[in-house]
Amino acid sequence: MTRIPVLACLGAAAVVALGAAPASAADVTLYTYGTSSAPEMAFATLSTTDAALEFLATNIGYLGLEVTGTEVCGGAGIAFAEPGEPGAPVIATWNTSTGEVTAQSSLWMDPESLPEPSDEATVLGALEADSLSDCSPLTIVTYRVEDDPETITAIASVDPGSGETTVIVDVPSTAVALATNPISGQVTLLLTDDSGAAAYAAPVDLAAKTVGAPVELTGLGTLGGPIVQGVDVDESGTTWMIVATTEAMLVVSFAPGAALTSTPTIVGDLPITGSPVDGPTVFEPVPLAVSGGSGGGLPAPVPQLAATGAELPLGVALGAGILLLLGLVLTRRRAA
Repeated sequence: MTRIPVLACLGAAAVVALGAAPASAADVTLYTYGTSSAPEMAFATLSTTDAALEFLATNIGYLGLEVTGTEVCGGAGIAFAEPGEPGAPVIATWNTSTGEVTAQSSLWMDPESLPEPSDEATVLGALEADSLSDCSPLTIVTYRVEDDPETITAIASVDPGSGETTVIVDVPSTAVALATNPISGQVTLLLTDDSGAAAYAAPVDLAAKTVGAPVELTGLGTLGGPIVQGVDVDESGTTWMIVATTEAMLVVSFAPGAALTSTPTIVGDLPITGSPVDGPTVFEPVPLAVSGGSGGGLPAPVPQLAATGAELPLGVALGAGILLLLGLVLTRRRAA
């Protein structure tokens, strides 16, 4: 089992909103990844009306990949995954029509490119997937410098061809998801707390290498102990999320322009691996990717990434000035 340490983020902050135009769910395709008792592991589509789960044609169970994040940009799919054998996480490209994995590369980083250059660095994990407007992949990466037992969590860009991983900004170890609004270009980081009873969002400035004040997503809180599994924003500005609650694994959406503190629309629930279901199921973490959407939004600006190696502090500004390190772990279940 892989365990993700959790940090409580408390304090007043401005409301985070993702979106700016009317949505048309009919133009949107949602993707995730799952398994079944067949046995089978495959990319899958989710209905935007009831969250019905349907596998794409290609069974990639033989690859042994535990997909931890997926993204679709420019009609092409990318995914971050833990490999079937011990080793570094991988970035894979996949066909959004068939679900076939067409290439994969192990993640690595140049230790001299780190904010504090070193002689050695090891990529330990990659959670979630996102992309900039030019389709450059982003992920939440954990890594270790030399033989230091402590791990570092950061947002990083990844070369899909070589797997080279470039740290952009360090983030709290509670980070669980990442989304870029294709209309505004705003990057938003999703976090959780010590008990899994609350979710938070914070704006990210990649150029300045800062993370803004987290704000509690109180609307998600009404669903019961939400932990965000995956998030993405379609081209209309509609935000889609998969959230684990105390009762179910839900697909939800926020209308364009709606603050993430508002109560979302519940699309449907997903069958979880281990439940008595005949057919596709999901296991944690549950990735989410979206393709399409309409609404006439302006094209997103291309963010200018700051040069790597600059020694800039992480700007996680809590309104109350409180940042507590606590001990919950989230367990990611592999398929049997």
